[in-house]
Amino acid sequence: MKQRDKIGTVQHDWNKAVLLGKFRITTFYNLLNDDGHCVPWHSMIQHKARPRAIVCLWMACHGKLPTRERLRRFGMIQVSHCVLCGIEEESHDHLFFKCSKTESIWKEVLNWMEMDHRPQEWAKELEWLTIATKKKGWKASLLSMGIAETVYNIWRMRNSICFKDDVDNTCIFDRIKECIDRIKDSIVYRACHSTKLRHHIARIMM
Repeated sequence: MKQRDKIGTVQHDWNKAVLLGKFRITTFYNLLNDDGHCVPWHSMIQHKARPRAIVCLWMACHGKLPTRERLRRFGMIQVSHCVLCGIEEESHDHLFFKCSKTESIWKEVLNWMEMDHRPQEWAKELEWLTIATKKKGWKASLLSMGIAETVYNIWRMRNSICFKDDVDNTCIFDRIKECIDRIKDSIVYRACHSTKLRHHIARIMM
């Protein structure tokens, strides 16, 4: 909607596309995006992960997922404590990296991918992930996939707990284990379809 005043500037290109019968979204996106703006974390958004996981990660990076902290600011709810630990306010920063429950998920997944890293707060973690996924090699490709799948499955687990409201302290550990297993299974399934990652994922699973 912010670009509607610029539509007239691409009329010539539009007419050319209609005449040739060839229309590419990428072409017109680049024409309208004349400032060349690119978010620093674009290297994290890779198409190797599932589309739903990529969209979830994209929303999380923009801080647009409806966490309880965000819903409280909008006046939609009154209680904003984390549905996983029940202690701190459920913000993007807390839910994905600072919560004791999700921190254990990240540690398990990163260790499984042979990456020695301890999760930090959202801003620092985003910076580390951006740098790590820009590197070349199989680890960077696997990490970009792992980020999307982990964020998505944490959000999926959070929603399941939030809306079913039937979790006790014993059950939460079972859900965390299930979450970790789903993340690993998704990564293995997607990686096995890549000739570059197939050998490495097979070695990790041994």
